[in-house]
Amino acid sequence: GKYYVVTNPKALPRIFVREARKVARPLVYEPDGGVVPQVTYPHEILQGISGPLPPISGFVLTTLKENPLVEVAIRSPKPESEENSTILAAWTYGLGRTAVLTTDSGKRWATNWTEWENYDKFYTQMIRWAMRPVNEEGKFSVASEMRDGKVRVVVTALDKDDQFLNFLNMNGAAIDPSMEPVNDMRVRQVAPGRYVAEFDAAKPGSYFVTLNPGTGGAPILTGVTVPYSDEYKARDANLALLENLASLKPEGGEPGKVIEAPEAVPIPGDASASDESTNEELTNTAMRPLSVQEQIDELLKVNTFREDLPKAISSQDVWHYVLLISACLFFGDVFVRRVQVGFEWVGWLWQWFRRRVLGRDDQQAADTRLERLRSRKAAVSQQLDERRAAARFEPSVDSEQEGRSLDEVITDVSGGAARPASPPRTAPQQCTPDASEDNYTSRLLEAKRKAAKNQPKKDPNQD
Repeated sequence: GKYYVVTNPKALPRIFVREARKVARPLVYEPDGGVVPQVTYPHEILQGISGPLPPISGFVLTTLKENPLVEVAIRSPKPESEENSTILAAWTYGLGRTAVLTTDSGKRWATNWTEWENYDKFYTQMIRWAMRPVNEEGKFSVASEMRDGKVRVVVTALDKDDQFLNFLNMNGAAIDPSMEPVNDMRVRQVAPGRYVAEFDAAKPGSYFVTLNPGTGGAPILTGVTVPYSDEYKARDANLALLENLASLKPEGGEPGKVIEAPEAVPIPGDASASDESTNEELTNTAMRPLSVQEQIDELLKVNTFREDLPKAISSQDVWHYVLLISACLFFGDVFVRRVQVGFEWVGWLWQWFRRRVLGRDDQQAADTRLERLRSRKAAVSQQLDERRAAARFEPSVDSEQEGRSLDEVITDVSGGAARPASPPRTAPQQCTPDASEDNYTSRLLEAKRKAAKNQPKKDPNQD
């Protein structure tokens, strides 16, 4: 029967109905008018047979095995499903061969084949192909094995007198499980009458190997099956390597040892197993074999951590870290000495952060800034007024009169008595440029008129 992987119990009725339909369906297919078989693969059974095949009136419905080694040589155009339209199929499994012909030999369905000229040749080649090939000129024995991920095929060649056949031009070919040819296969002679061929077998499955002795005889066919990958192989422990590693003595410590589980222990309560027993008595002591689990428990009781080993010390170069830190310090020293960094942008950045991120507007800071701008504007305006006034009238006096006030200069010119010193002037009030200019001009004209009026008249008779 066919195996189904069922994960849902509700699928069981459908599977049962499907299988029941297959069983209830007739396995004999006899279409009206018959069918003409067609060659789909140039198999060795059909070697030397050309032309169309005679028609048949029926055959047995079969299902192909899902294996790449199955070769379908002849199919029927009906039914359309290729799964059940096989007429002739053959495959090789290991050293055995199997051929299946789903029609008869001419009694009921293949009546036209009895008059076919290749009738005898077809059945003769099919039967001979299913038999093991026989080489009349020599006797060949083939042995194949799988080792270390490689397929090794060994052929021993003997003649009729059981003498070694040497220097044969033997070649071969192989097909992997995916029906692709193996390219790295080469046959070589390694001993008298012994030939060896090797190739890599990376894929699990069946490998089909064909060897040609090169003497005109029948080809030698064999095969090998790789059941699973190499990692699933049961490998023996390399005890010699373990003992060699354990015997190495570390610096400042003692060599180790290989821990072995006891296979048997003395039976408790046996008087012969006392501590004062001799070696001969211990040899004769009744022992109880341990199971695998008990051996594992005995191994777990052993303390595998050794305390007499020196502490592990490792050193690591740090010069590249020191070099990197020195380079960073040198760059920082040069930067601090040669570059002057202003931090005015910190305040601007803080204001931007408060305004954009925190959503706060510092109105007091804005008012303070405007007040500073107003005071600065007033000071600049006062300086401009003073410069303009000095530029319009600047009295030319001697160097010794520099620093004297305008009233003292006017008194000296008029010849009058010195006027009392005028009280100190206060800072001029802020005014517009036009008003300041008119006030200064009027006072200057008034001073000139007073000086001319107070000056005594000159006698014309006087020298």
